[in-house]
Amino acid sequence: MMNDLLLKMSKVIVCIFAGFICGYLFLNSIFSTCVMWYDNEQTYYIKDFPILLLGGLFIFIILLVFNKKYLLTILKNEKALIISATGIWTILLTIFVINTDIRLVYDQASVYEGIVDFLNGDYTSWAKGGYYYNFNFQNGLAFMYAPIMLIFGENTYWAVQGVNAICYFMLAVGMYKITKEYFNKYVAVCSYLMILFYVPLWGYVKYFYGSLSGMCFGIWSMYFIVLFVKEQRWKWLLSGSVCTLFTMIFKGNFLIYVLAICLLLAIEAIRKKEWNYLIAIVAIIVAAKLGMSGPSYVMHCITGEVTNQGIPAIKSVVVGLRESYVAPGWYNGNAPEWFAKNGYSVEAASKSAWKSIGESMNLFLQEKEYALRFFCRKSASIWNNPTFEGFAVVVKGNGDGTLAYWMKDILYSGGVINTVITLVLDVVHTMILFGVLLYLALCMKDFQIREALLMICFIGGYLLHIFWEAKCQYTILFFILLFPYVFMGYQQCIKECENVWRNRNLFKKAYQKRGVWFIGVILALTLVIGLSNSEFWTSTIKLQGGESEYIWLCKEHADWKSDTFTKEGK
Repeated sequence: MMNDLLLKMSKVIVCIFAGFICGYLFLNSIFSTCVMWYDNEQTYYIKDFPILLLGGLFIFIILLVFNKKYLLTILKNEKALIISATGIWTILLTIFVINTDIRLVYDQASVYEGIVDFLNGDYTSWAKGGYYYNFNFQNGLAFMYAPIMLIFGENTYWAVQGVNAICYFMLAVGMYKITKEYFNKYVAVCSYLMILFYVPLWGYVKYFYGSLSGMCFGIWSMYFIVLFVKEQRWKWLLSGSVCTLFTMIFKGNFLIYVLAICLLLAIEAIRKKEWNYLIAIVAIIVAAKLGMSGPSYVMHCITGEVTNQGIPAIKSVVVGLRESYVAPGWYNGNAPEWFAKNGYSVEAASKSAWKSIGESMNLFLQEKEYALRFFCRKSASIWNNPTFEGFAVVVKGNGDGTLAYWMKDILYSGGVINTVITLVLDVVHTMILFGVLLYLALCMKDFQIREALLMICFIGGYLLHIFWEAKCQYTILFFILLFPYVFMGYQQCIKECENVWRNRNLFKKAYQKRGVWFIGVILALTLVIGLSNSEFWTSTIKLQGGESEYIWLCKEHADWKSDTFTKEGK
């Protein structure tokens, strides 16, 4: 009885959080879209077209229903589809990588240059005030990339892009496998294809920062733990622990993945009353801790410098609660300079950070309308940007304007192809969120808590980034975890539509279905918000107003169109 109650409560809590978050993001996505200007990454909130998007969704579902037979024919030939799609993806990604020959800038450049100095016996970056001293969590990247640089030398950046591409592919494979465990082969194949051809991820192949690598190991760690729960074989726990270790070495943001895994294991431990799950939790936590602190300890032993006294992580919350010229909660100050003013003292810096957080919270409590608008605009800037900064991470490295015009037309704001791709991604973004809502509405009855691992990660990522420093490159790590639920949602929707089509009497009982009520509430809210001019909705959902300025910039201020374009020359 207690176990049944625990499972039911767990399912309800996950569904409520996921429904509220995805419902809000869906409404936000059909009324507005966030775009980022290439020069300074400033976010503009642009009006969207809800009637067209909703009409498009309705037509899309009808097309799915009446073309189900042809879709199944294609998907049944699973092996040929996967091989051909992987081949096409490989060719397109290779063309993209070769034609975006850019240089490393900002943090990427600091990571790279620090490793070069390290291999030359110069540990300046680890001395007080140096990059790796301030950002000690980056020791994981140095730990992983130093051997690559030792082998490839000046070609290290190209080698890392190769590693990123391999990790990208393995990420798709991992998503395929975990989805097959959760649902069925059709949903698994669709999730695999979606990962490969989700264009925002392509830009991260160029990223000298461990995002794709960490995501790859994170997905595989979850897959192995799912197998451990299913089969109770220790080899899966060992594999999951090793993957967790590498996940945390690459990027601390993936701690949410680890917490989700531990939560799933904890629920299983309580439900089945088996000690194996508690041992598994300890193993995952130890692996995560080793991944987070191990590289810093190794670098300390080699350099002799202090590697555990960098800028406190709480600083990211300080940034996340302040305004910025980019959008609310984005980078808004020089963290190393701030740390230096605090005498490189973690204690003093932490006190300063908590004081700043207190001031921000007091402001939000005093100005509740402002607080609501702040967090809604912040949420939109990182979750409602259809490119998820995938173009921006490439554009940053093209300061000398050396990319071919056709490639700049793809990547830069104001480009014809860029506009088309962004519009397509905007529609896809809304379709993804609606698919999740369909899953929650139509699959709730058969929903199993073990299926919720990816969903729990997404929920954790959303809740964290309400307060954490805002960046799309952080949230894409969680957004792609929704893909399996999207396709399962549309698959179930097709089944429900077919049932209604075959049995007209089901129309009479439609009002009894919770799923119909859930979708009905979302559509009713869409109508109410669309017809209302209330300031509440314009502050929370209908985040608009940047249309004219953004269009003017695209027409009159797109400097990249000039043959002499250079950021440095401005």
